[in-house]
Order: sequence, then structure tokens, then C-alpha cells
Amino acid sequence: MITFMLLIHTTIWELSITTKKNTIKQLNIMKNREYDKAIEYLEKALKMILDKLAPDHPDVAYPYNNLGCVYKEKGELNKAIGYHEESLKIRLNKLGYDHPDVATSYNDLGDAYKEKGEYDKAMEFGKKALNLRLNKLDSNHPNVGDTYDILGDINCKKGDKVEAKKRYENALSILLKNWVIIIKKHKK
Repeated sequence: MITFMLLIHTTIWELSITTKKNTIKQLNIMKNREYDKAIEYLEKALKMILDKLAPDHPDVAYPYNNLGCVYKEKGELNKAIGYHEESLKIRLNKLGYDHPDVATSYNDLGDAYKEKGEYDKAMEFGKKALNLRLNKLDSNHPNVGDTYDILGDINCKKGDKVEAKKRYENALSILLKNWVIIIKKHKK
């Protein structure tokens, strides 16, 4: 039994290291807007994970979500939404409706629908992300600020400038609070 547990632990550790390396490569490539290369690395990471884990394992949701993000940046919004929906399906099934990773999927779906011009769907997912994040995270958590920013964008696109301004002010307030914390930590 101990040997089996060590094997599982070692496999997950190796997957984690390899996946992190591919994710870091993907992030560096994204800075240079080399989307096809980023997709290549993420697909490799996904294949490695699927070779070791069940297709509905929670760790499989990460490369799906990241692929959705890259495809959104590339402008292939239907593909982006498809990957985000797959990630959300796994997360809801395996982590439950109140897990912070579910909020990430809602947030990213909202962002993709915003880019596609489907503002009502974008708002629906954005509000779900915000509600879940406010229930699970500190109200000044950077992810909460990110969701406020996306909701500001959606409201702005819908023509509701007053609500957009409120959301942007919420996002900016959170960003500034987090910058102050980071600066104070670096001064020590």
C-alpha cells in the first residue's frame, strides 16, 4: 500500500512540475503573442495529464481553462468558450458549486462572452464569479478586483456608464490596496 501511495504521489509531483514548466513557457510565449506556440505547450501538458489521470480529474480543468484563455486572446472565441465550458463542467462535477476554481471558470467565460459581444451571457457569468468570489475570498482579493474590472467592461459595452464606473472604482480600489501590501512587504 505504501509503495502504491508513493507511486501516486511521485506521478502527481512529476505531472505538477511538467505542467508548471509548460504553463510558464505558455505565459512567456503569451507575452510575445505567440499563441500557436502557447497552444502547443498547453496541449502537451493536457496530453501528459490525460495519460496519467481520469479525464474528469480536477487537474485536467487547468489546461482546458488556460487553452480557453489563449484562444480568447487569439480571437477564436468559440474555441475559447468551448474550453472554458469543459473546464467548468469538470470543476462543478468534482469540486462543487462553491469552489474558488469554479469562480475562475465563470470569470473566464464571462470575459470570453464579453469579447464575443454576448453581453447578457457575459454579465450572467461575471455576476456568478463575483458572488462566489465574495463568498469564498477576502473582499480585497485580486481575483475579486479582476472580476469587478470585467464587469466594468461589460457594463461599459452595454452602455451603462454609471454602473461601469462603480465596477472600475471597485477594481481600482482593490488593486491599489494590494499594491500597498506588496510595497510594504518589499520594504521590510
